[in-house]
Amino acid sequence: MSEKSMKKKRKARIGRPPKHGGYSLLIKGELPEKRKHIRNYLTAARESLIADLGPAEEDLTAAQIILIDRVISKLGVIRCIEEHIRETSVMTGHRLAPSLRESYLAYNNSIRLSLRELGINTRKVDDSLDLKTYIEKHYPDDKAECVEKPVERRTASGKGKGQGGIMRIKIILPLVTPSLNELLRIHFRKRKRLKQDYEWQLIASGANDSQYKVNGIKKRRVEIRSFRSRLLDQDNFIGGLKPLLDSLVEMDLLLDDGPEYLSLKAEQENSRDQRTEIIIEDMS
Repeated sequence: MSEKSMKKKRKARIGRPPKHGGYSLLIKGELPEKRKHIRNYLTAARESLIADLGPAEEDLTAAQIILIDRVISKLGVIRCIEEHIRETSVMTGHRLAPSLRESYLAYNNSIRLSLRELGINTRKVDDSLDLKTYIEKHYPDDKAECVEKPVERRTASGKGKGQGGIMRIKIILPLVTPSLNELLRIHFRKRKRLKQDYEWQLIASGANDSQYKVNGIKKRRVEIRSFRSRLLDQDNFIGGLKPLLDSLVEMDLLLDDGPEYLSLKAEQENSRDQRTEIIIEDMS
């Protein structure tokens, strides 16, 4: 064999070079056979994004759905690149692998911008802990209030003061509680945010003061009156009070929401001035 033929043989490629397969997802909408396991990850990611914004897909706009689908496509390419790098190497000779050098950072940055457009971002710690800012942002016109400030603890006979006496407080929240059916449909993260909203409102009303908390009182009476434009059936109404009762327990206004610690009376009234009135008092 001539020297020229030997050089050509050395330069000839042996098979196709390994590829990450991300572009197959973009062009054909299919993952390569060896990357099929990524689909479960992408499906879970899409469902989580919809739950954060929806909570159901039918609650989203067309623009939001398009952005979410674009995010998932780009996320699929990134995962394919990452799997490819694990199988090969980060470096090609003395240089960074082409997929990392040319595509990886660009796709990550594109996802970040798309998530920003969707409004999914990390809140600053100061914002999440600033009560004044929170109330002004979420309730610019309406504020919770204590209509009847809790009277000093008084004895059952009404004479004198004492830690074992009776306390009564009336709180007005500028909101209506959801129905049980609504609670069952919403995402658990939204239920958590709803409970946090109640707690912020109770703090804003001043009901979190230590003098109003349960101090050795085993049972309390709670009366909830819901003024709402549309009345619910009673079971549906009572079931929707669970997050509010949990918030009262969390704020130490109740020991627990079980019948041994709580005597509950709940009523509804038809009204355009929607609000929730709560009366809490010790049981003698």
